Amino acid sequence: MKQLEQFFSIETEYDKKHKLNTCNKQVPLEYLTSIENGCSIEQLEEMMRKKFDFFKDKTQITIHGIFPELSTNRVGWYVNLTQNKNKSIGVRYTAIDHNKKKRLFEFLSKVSEWRVQENSTLYCIGKMQVLPNDWEKNRDKVLEIVRKYEAEAKKIDKNLFVGNVSCYVAQGLFHNYMCLDVNICCFYEKNFEKLFENLSGMTLEDGKKKYAAIKAEEKRKNDELDAKWRKEAEERKLREEEERKEAEERINKLISENPAPESYFKRENYQPQVGDNICRLYFDKYSKTYKWVELTCKKYFGKLKEKPVDKDFDNYWCKPISTNWVYVKTV
Repeated sequence: MKQLEQFFSIETEYDKKHKLNTCNKQVPLEYLTSIENGCSIEQLEEMMRKKFDFFKDKTQITIHGIFPELSTNRVGWYVNLTQNKNKSIGVRYTAIDHNKKKRLFEFLSKVSEWRVQENSTLYCIGKMQVLPNDWEKNRDKVLEIVRKYEAEAKKIDKNLFVGNVSCYVAQGLFHNYMCLDVNICCFYEKNFEKLFENLSGMTLEDGKKKYAAIKAEEKRKNDELDAKWRKEAEERKLREEEERKEAEERINKLISENPAPESYFKRENYQPQVGDNICRLYFDKYSKTYKWVELTCKKYFGKLKEKPVDKDFDNYWCKPISTNWVYVKTV
């Protein structure tokens, strides 16, 4: 959604930016491949410890070192990696802690009011509230929501993660919304429990119990729905079988009372061939009657076509009855 107005953005502490590349060691290609495939902040720090300088910036993690055969094209192979002007490697936060964030975000979205937001550049949790149509004039209502979100943002412990908390107005398809986003770029596994409790307002143990209860209720509803669909499918199958038998009996009775023209004989499971003269039973939707239609089998553009012998035959209202048999003319 398009951001219309920002009210606040509270950022965690970031490392100081460095204009110069502080390390002249080469970065092994396998490190970058491993990072691109997705890794945790712990794994990244383990790879970089005592080998390269490592900084958590506002938009990325920067690895200072020399990339082998350093070139923009080479780094360009990696969606989550960028090459900075000082030849250091920038790792976008989308490559860091994705699995860990997914566990936390999905957990929170089940047991609290937080909702997951994800696109190609952002993966975070947030809340939103619909604004009145005259929100630009009705500032009292807007500021009331801002104060509520600001109080909530101040309670979030920024020492547990790297990222920011922001509040802004966004334009949706039909409404405008006041949004509160918690953009967690990365966090340590040891802080998972504290971060969950801080954001949810409940203990991890209570959260697990609530999560289990919600999942159990979802399973119960899904099982009920599956049972309902299976029952409906079985009933539908029985109805279709009964209708098929009734139609078969009706057609057999019709054939006995109104047989096919002379010299045509019934063939079960027969595949008509080029040059065959056949006769099929048609249903006239307009007059609600059945009739026999004589056809010739010819090949048109490589495909077998059944063409009525009667050139004035109206195939708009008359359609063939689907059967596993056909009447074939014998010489």
